[in-house]
Amino acid sequence: MAAGGATAGAPCRRRSACERRRLRRRPLERRDAKNSPYVVGAVVADEGKVDKARTLVAGSVKFLTAGPKEPPTAVLATRSTVRPPEVLTPRNGPVLPGVLVFEWLGRESSRYTVRIVGPSDVVVERKGVVGARLEYPADAPALQPGVGYRIEVVAPNQPPQQATFEIVDPARARAVQADLGALESALGAGTSPSSIAVARAGYLAEIGLLHDARLAVLAALARDPDEPVLHTLLGTLYTQTGLPQQAAAAFDEAQSLMTRGTRRP
Repeated sequence: MAAGGATAGAPCRRRSACERRRLRRRPLERRDAKNSPYVVGAVVADEGKVDKARTLVAGSVKFLTAGPKEPPTAVLATRSTVRPPEVLTPRNGPVLPGVLVFEWLGRESSRYTVRIVGPSDVVVERKGVVGARLEYPADAPALQPGVGYRIEVVAPNQPPQQATFEIVDPARARAVQADLGALESALGAGTSPSSIAVARAGYLAEIGLLHDARLAVLAALARDPDEPVLHTLLGTLYTQTGLPQQAAAAFDEAQSLMTRGTRRP
């Protein structure tokens, strides 16, 4: 009996060994994800997206929580004081490619000379510009990525006011847009438009795109002017760009809205 059992059991042991060898080989044979019940690649990609989304949100929050401990105080100017047309934006930093609008602190009825100066020469000059903004002319030479430019705004009997800027290269611009999309996905479909704008602006500011961060906040304020968080963020952006008067006005508006405690219908 024992001999018969041993004889009968031998083939089973051999089959088990063969089966074990086949099982050990199986993961190596199934290299195509279509033939595998385990979609490992997709899981790794999802985990990467989650980690990246967390990083993006953390970067946005980092800027939002790094505001000034003491908000700047506005300095009252007398009526006789004629302030020079200080450049508002773009102001000493990079900007994403696209339609570029220059703004400065000036009177809507005044006339200004505006120059865009490249590394070696004036690229564009417009005289008699009325108001305090100028869209870069469509018929002007294209601004090149990675090149340092300077905007000069000149008012009558005033020294030129200037600031520098640089167009972000297309590859980085695409990466930024992809990050913004990932950030919105991480926030979820139920997030309010103002909260999304705050997160977007915080992320843009954290990576140095203060010009584009301000545009995001202003667009959100056009839809939701009574949101104090947006005014606070705008004040923080103005503080970062060296505009204490505008920062103080934004912080004051935020404080006023929070003090009232109610939002206008």
